[in-house]
Amino acid sequence: MPTDIKEIPQKTFTYNFKDSEKNHRRYCFILGSGASREAGILTGVEMARIWAEEIKKKYDENDLDEIMDKLGIKDIKGIEPNSKNYFNLYDICYRWLSPMKASRILST
Repeated sequence: MPTDIKEIPQKTFTYNFKDSEKNHRRYCFILGSGASREAGILTGVEMARIWAEEIKKKYDENDLDEIMDKLGIKDIKGIEPNSKNYFNLYDICYRWLSPMKASRILST
């Protein structure tokens, strides 16, 4: 997980967010579980469970092993749905899950 967070001015963020669909960008806002839980939003662990199931459906074991290797995830426990693996699951689902990206990774 990166430790350096790049900050941008609020005006810049607002402009970029407004045009995100036009620029084919997606955003994910992650709140603390207390705020999200009270609002009826899934917690991180609940989302991780969904992502883990999605990953298991979309990839066979060999492809998943190769993607995990490219992402630096050392073993199959890296896709277990828990808070320690939240970012690994997110990366597999949203950084590499699209068929085009997956095929590029698997061909390198």
